[in-house]
Amino acid sequence: MTFWGRQKEVKLLQEWARDWSLFSVVYGRRRVGKTRLIEEAFSNEEVLKIEGLEGQSTKEQKSIFIESVVDFF
Repeated sequence: MTFWGRQKEVKLLQEWARDWSLFSVVYGRRRVGKTRLIEEAFSNEEVLKIEGLEGQSTKEQKSIFIESVVDFF
């Protein structure tokens, strides 16, 4: 599937990750392509991707996030 547009954002994410960050958070409205943007920007990299769960409290989402990171490492 061809990825249209957002080349500027892909380049920005790649540069930022290379120069500054080992951990990044991408957030925004639902269904705007955040996951696809990350997949395109880091298609040649190993990426740990953890997504929030709709309908869960902030506390529950934080707990799930921590469990996911611990399980990965």
